[in-house]
Amino acid sequence: MHPIERKIVSAVVTAALEAGYTVSVEDDETGYFVRRSADHAAIVGELGHMDEDVIRIHDETTGSKGFFHFVYGNEPHYVIADYADRPACSAIMAKVQPIIDAHEDVETWCAEKIIQERFGK
Repeated sequence: MHPIERKIVSAVVTAALEAGYTVSVEDDETGYFVRRSADHAAIVGELGHMDEDVIRIHDETTGSKGFFHFVYGNEPHYVIADYADRPACSAIMAKVQPIIDAHEDVETWCAEKIIQERFGK
């Protein structure tokens, strides 16, 4: 997993845990790698070993609050490929979006600088 992807994925997990939710890491073949955990290290440790991951966010009273779908290997700031259009996930995205925006701005700046240096534009 790219370091920027790791930072963004970790921020999603942190925001979910800080909001009082637990997190499950899905495994298409066996169900879950991690089920309803509040252990940040255990959750993040199971992410990024494949091309994509899905995490589910839960609370203890109403159950599922939504999901986040991560796809690795593209532009790192686009690691969040999809998420549930639910209040809990939107609140988590609101906390994570500034991190994504900062990395997107840096990558754009770097690309523009390289083009300018190489082609004088």
